[in-house]
Amino acid sequence: MPIALQVVLFVVPCVAIVVWSRDLLRRRLTQTEIAHAEKVVPFLLGTVGSFYGLISGFMLSNSWTQLRQLQSSMTAEVSAMADMSRIASNLPKPFSDEMQSDVYRYLQTLIDSELPLMKRGQGSETTTRALTDMWSTLGRFKPQSSWEGTLQGTAVNKLLAIGEQRRERLFFSRQRLPPMLWWILIGSSLIIVSGASMASLTYHRPAGFFLGSVVAVLVVVLLSIRFLERPFQYRLATQPNEYVVLWQLLGGPQAASK
Repeated sequence: MPIALQVVLFVVPCVAIVVWSRDLLRRRLTQTEIAHAEKVVPFLLGTVGSFYGLISGFMLSNSWTQLRQLQSSMTAEVSAMADMSRIASNLPKPFSDEMQSDVYRYLQTLIDSELPLMKRGQGSETTTRALTDMWSTLGRFKPQSSWEGTLQGTAVNKLLAIGEQRRERLFFSRQRLPPMLWWILIGSSLIIVSGASMASLTYHRPAGFFLGSVVAVLVVVLLSIRFLERPFQYRLATQPNEYVVLWQLLGGPQAASK
């Protein structure tokens, strides 16, 4: 389901419930209770609102920074694979063919198997075996010249880079915000909405419109934090088709995308 549609499905019911609750409070509370609420609530709203803004702003900024780091890491992984393919093309046969086949297989298992599993925070055993096969092929190669020795050393560094970027990708897919932080964010949002409703009971239009806007902003902020927390589930991370495009842009052989 597209993110925009998910946001609408959350925002509209929340706004409707809050506006309905405000009308209900206007009918149930006495004028004295409403007057007292309008005097006290704004002071509390200022404190809670500042706290919420600080926490949510920090979480959004941190989540966005981590997403950019994840995208850079995934790009670096593809770049290392493309470099590994170039190195393999300069190795003597049969190691050249074996290594290129291993690189292709790693890319294909990553696209077909691992990326879908990462929506659930899981890795693919098939991709792990493909990476192990590259190490095995390189381990059997015995350099016969200084040039081949240099190629082997460079290939080792590229394989280390591929493994490191993969670990970062898998680790990020399993990261989740502590439940306590979610309780703080949701609780603060409820306090702000309740306070804004109580402080606006004596006012008519456009108070309801602005109250609905506040609710919409709070819901969108919470959803944005959740979406950024789960980039593979909500298609914010590098997608399989983008992996193929990056592979081609970085000079990987066309056969790897088939």
